[in-house]
Amino acid sequence: MDTKFLLTTLGFAFLFAASAFAREESLLARITVYWPGEGQLRACSNGARLRAGHCAVDPKRIPYGSHVVFPDATCIAVDSGPAVVNRKAARMTGRT
Repeated sequence: MDTKFLLTTLGFAFLFAASAFAREESLLARITVYWPGEGQLRACSNGARLRAGHCAVDPKRIPYGSHVVFPDATCIAVDSGPAVVNRKAARMTGRT
């Protein structure tokens, strides 16, 4: 059997197998909105610059890079932090 043919066939098999494992999943989550105050950095916990359409998540529940869909908008999970993971930000605003 031709090696080039075998590698091409395996490449296509892996390409289609990856999409078979990708899935859409719905879950109920509490959402906390945050924004930088005056004089604060506009960077997330890993140092990347925050932009409109970014949101913070608990990475154990929602992987970074996931699209978080709301009824009126979609954002990308790029940030985390102890206030998100332990829900400190939600408790401070009375939203436990």
